[in-house]
Amino acid sequence: MDKIIVLNGCIRKEMSRTLLLAKEILSHFKNVNMEWIDLQKLNFQPVNYESYILRSVGKCDSKVVKYAKKVQNADLIVLVAPIWEMSVPAMVKTFFENISIPEITFKPVKDTCIGNCKARKMIFITTRGMNVKPYSELDGAAAELKALCSLWGIHDFEELALNNCDYITLKEYQSNKEKLLNHLNKTNWYQKQ
Repeated sequence: MDKIIVLNGCIRKEMSRTLLLAKEILSHFKNVNMEWIDLQKLNFQPVNYESYILRSVGKCDSKVVKYAKKVQNADLIVLVAPIWEMSVPAMVKTFFENISIPEITFKPVKDTCIGNCKARKMIFITTRGMNVKPYSELDGAAAELKALCSLWGIHDFEELALNNCDYITLKEYQSNKEKLLNHLNKTNWYQKQ
C-alpha cells in the first residue's frame, strides 16, 4: 500500500480554496495510506545561525528529523498550498528548509548531492489569485519546487492549479474546478499516480 504524505500549507484553513480543491482531488485515491501534515501546526522556525551550527555537526531537533524521515520514506508527496506573493507561503519554505537535511533527504557527494527520498513524484495542488502561467517570470513556486525535487531525488513533479481565482465569479470558479476534475477522471490520472 502506497504511503502518501500531504503537506498542508494553507493558512486560511477550511476557508482555503486550495485546501477544498485538494480534498476533492485526493478523495479519489483509494487503498492508500494518506497522512495529512498541517505545516501551520508544526510552527517550524527558519534555520538561523545557531540551528545551522547544530545541523552542521549532526545535531538536529528531533521533531525536524521526524518529519524529514516522513518525507524521505513517502511513496508520493502532495503539497497543498496557495500562491501568495508569487510563491508558496513562507511556512512551506521554512518547512522545506528545516527538513532538507544531509544524509536524510539528500546525500552530499564530492561537489554535488544525490537525492535520498524514495518518492516517485511530488504533486503540487494550488490556486492563484491572478492568471499566472507555471514557470513564467511571475511564478516563483514551480521552478523552486522542481529544483527541490531534484535535490531530493524525486524525478517527477506535477502541478494542478486553478488560476485567476480572485478575479472570476464563483460560478466561473466552480466551472474551472469541474473542468480540472473531469480532466483528471477522463485521463485516468488517479490510476497513473
